[in-house]
Amino acid sequence: MAARLKTDPSRRKKAYRLIQRRLQHHSVGTSGNFRPTYVYPVELKMLIRKVFPEGVCDYDDPSHDKVVIISMEDLKGLNSSEAANSDKEITYDELKALMGPDSGLILVDVRSKDEWGKGHIPGSINMPLENVETDLSLDAAAFKAKYGVAKPPLDYPTLVFHCQTGRRSGIATEKARNLGFVKARNYTGSYKEWSEKEGK
Repeated sequence: MAARLKTDPSRRKKAYRLIQRRLQHHSVGTSGNFRPTYVYPVELKMLIRKVFPEGVCDYDDPSHDKVVIISMEDLKGLNSSEAANSDKEITYDELKALMGPDSGLILVDVRSKDEWGKGHIPGSINMPLENVETDLSLDAAAFKAKYGVAKPPLDYPTLVFHCQTGRRSGIATEKARNLGFVKARNYTGSYKEWSEKEGK
């Protein structure tokens, strides 16, 4: 399996994204300088060390409770995991197709106000990550007053989050879904990809 990951960039990216999602799900290692503990079988430890030598830290005897368990089954199930999460993500081409005048797209940039001010995707609204849960819980009138657009209903099909590289917007998407916005999606390429493709 290590050999396959080494020679298959696409599969390696999927494996790394899977690990990131597990960390985000447990709210571990997503802010500050804290480095989480990974716990997994010996064979998986060897695989991960070969493929991601700079991206893994682990301890024989964890001294804290910030532990993420990753099993061989997690990686064996990469394809099914990707399929299950495909409805949570949107590509550049898919986003472009939604940007017509009648699409109803609500594009939420969860970067900081300073980042947003230096450049942003046209039509996006700025809702910093730390405000997502609070602001998505506002009543309709307060949301409209703050953002200038109608608050989307829980089943709104074109609610899309993005940030700079897709990590923070992935967290925001999970927060939104946990609040009931079941069709919220993450533009994984985010502003970095957008600016590259648009020549900004």
